[in-house]
Amino acid sequence: MTRERALAGAAGRRLRAPAASPWIRLRIVVAGVLLLLLLAAVTYRAYGIQVRDGERHKQRAEGQHATRIEVPAPRGVIYDRQGVELAVTADIDSIYADPSRVDDPDGTAAALSEVLAIDVDTVSERLGRDNRFAWISRHVTAQEASEVRALGLPGVALTSEPRRFYPARATTGPVLGFSNIDGEGLDGIELAMDDVLTGVRGELGALRDARGRLAISEPLAAAEPGAALTLTLDRFVQSTTHRALARAVEDHEASAGTAIVLDVETGGVLAMASYPSYDPNEPAAGLAEGARNRAITDAHEPGSILKVFLVAAALDAGAARPDTTFDLDGGRMRIGRNTVRDTYEDDELDVSGIIRRSSNVGSVKLARLLGAEGYEQALRRYGFAARTGIELPGERAGRLRPHGSWRDIEFATLAFGYGMMATPLQLTAALAAVGNEGIYNPPRIVERAVSESGDTLFEREPEGERVMDAEVANAVLPMLASVFYGGPDGGTAQRVHVDGYQAGGKTGTAVKVDHEAGGYHDDKYVASFAGLAPIDDPQLAVLVLIDEPGGDVYYGGHVAGPAFADIVSQTLRYRGVPPAEDADLQQRGAGSPQRPRAPRIPDPRPPIVVENPREQGAGAEGGRKGAGDGGWQMRRMPDLRGMGMARALERAEATCADVEVSGSGAAERQQPAAGTPIPAPTRCRIEFARRGWD
Repeated sequence: MTRERALAGAAGRRLRAPAASPWIRLRIVVAGVLLLLLLAAVTYRAYGIQVRDGERHKQRAEGQHATRIEVPAPRGVIYDRQGVELAVTADIDSIYADPSRVDDPDGTAAALSEVLAIDVDTVSERLGRDNRFAWISRHVTAQEASEVRALGLPGVALTSEPRRFYPARATTGPVLGFSNIDGEGLDGIELAMDDVLTGVRGELGALRDARGRLAISEPLAAAEPGAALTLTLDRFVQSTTHRALARAVEDHEASAGTAIVLDVETGGVLAMASYPSYDPNEPAAGLAEGARNRAITDAHEPGSILKVFLVAAALDAGAARPDTTFDLDGGRMRIGRNTVRDTYEDDELDVSGIIRRSSNVGSVKLARLLGAEGYEQALRRYGFAARTGIELPGERAGRLRPHGSWRDIEFATLAFGYGMMATPLQLTAALAAVGNEGIYNPPRIVERAVSESGDTLFEREPEGERVMDAEVANAVLPMLASVFYGGPDGGTAQRVHVDGYQAGGKTGTAVKVDHEAGGYHDDKYVASFAGLAPIDDPQLAVLVLIDEPGGDVYYGGHVAGPAFADIVSQTLRYRGVPPAEDADLQQRGAGSPQRPRAPRIPDPRPPIVVENPREQGAGAEGGRKGAGDGGWQMRRMPDLRGMGMARALERAEATCADVEVSGSGAAERQQPAAGTPIPAPTRCRIEFARRGWD
């Protein structure tokens, strides 16, 4: 028993665990607390991700796997007044790549370079970009697209994009303008009406797989095309005008030209052509040559065309009647130190004769009857020195100084079209008012805009405003017709023949201002012709302007007149206006017998000749100072050679007592010679290069 108890006690001592240490208990507690804290942190983080910030993380996840792709919207179609398409949009292939999926960048670049005729380094640079999308070539040809598809290059794909096309090409270039590759208007109607023509881009939803490949889902929003525009332009009239203008510019080796055809009743632009032009499908070459819409961007001194509006203003103010007669003294008139002269040495003309013979002296006398203030008010009323507001970019306002600042000679020159600036469109619109019984319609080129859903966004409303009495406008029409009369006493346009119709018009030939040297150029002119047809019931107002014609012929009737006749004749036939049975009578002077004659070339001498300082009311000596005049101080003759007329005269009049002038243009010779001392009042002489005036 004793032994058994001893064995049992030993076994019990072996099975009983030793007592736990206090440090062990502490470590256990700490570990448990840490586990609880970690679990709490995980729980809090999970709550933040899934509950508190769940929506944000959901959007981020969707952004990694889902995306939105913008779908370009086609621009609105542009139509002419007959519904003929002038600008359309069509889908065309473009080539892009996902650089991350291109297996062989060098080989891919070489293959694409050969097919697309793009420099291989350029293609390599695009394929080496650190993104998932890169354009390789946009708006490729059908042949190029087919060859790229056949290559089957990994990471290279094709997509459709809208592209703008202009079927009329250069015929409508500067008027319609063009848009860039992203469908943004950059010139012409495309720029001015960009907000209306631009549609609303659509969206496609897409998902990316684990490799980043796109899988397009259903559309999220359909693209909405831009609104369609209907213009007042007529493609036939535009084409006719463009051809006639181009022929005139090329035949006369001119630098540029512009032509406008307006609907007299509405002011709508039927044609607006500029030369040089550009093809809106490929505009770069034309723009490099200076092509622009010169009808609104260029302003010139109008020359003798302005006499039409002087006559209308004088008749409207009651300052003269159509039969008021003026003594012209053989076509010469002294104004201070200056003498105004005419091309034809008529002794007497009535108001109609001032238009027919383009008399400068008669215009000055008529303007004096009207008065400077009345003349300025009339010109502004007819739309000069203000933008017309036509729906085209870049329009200039022209320039007309207030009458209070006009000197006597400036008032005189303004009577025959010098001293102010006007755009071709302003001149044509003012002439249309004469043909519309005195009602001025601001010229417009947009008729209406209609959305894709058929809603009318814009439609032109009549804006006519009476600017002259109807009887006055009707009285001016036969005066314009007389410009075409033949015979020794005929008009300045007697060489111009409008086939089948009687027209009325006015010639203009002006020397261009030399803005750099001052004064005028010695060999640069603007030849123009503006008119109405048919003259008994005007429907068209037409202006043709040829800038810097070359050669010895640079007069408005010779250079611009034939283009005017061609445009009018073809347009009236196209519009269904029956030819006049007595159209040929116009060339005979309202039915008077046609006399055989050689065409008369206008005298190219200038209308202003500075001869001596006799002011109005001076005595026989003309105010000329004698040698003993104590007011004279010794001077030296300046060097005038190469100066324009205005600048040379200003310098000479400050030095000489008398200045005699011959010719026009740049000063070539002078007496006394430059540097010669002038101790007493002296007559000086300046010889200029010759220039032509209408």
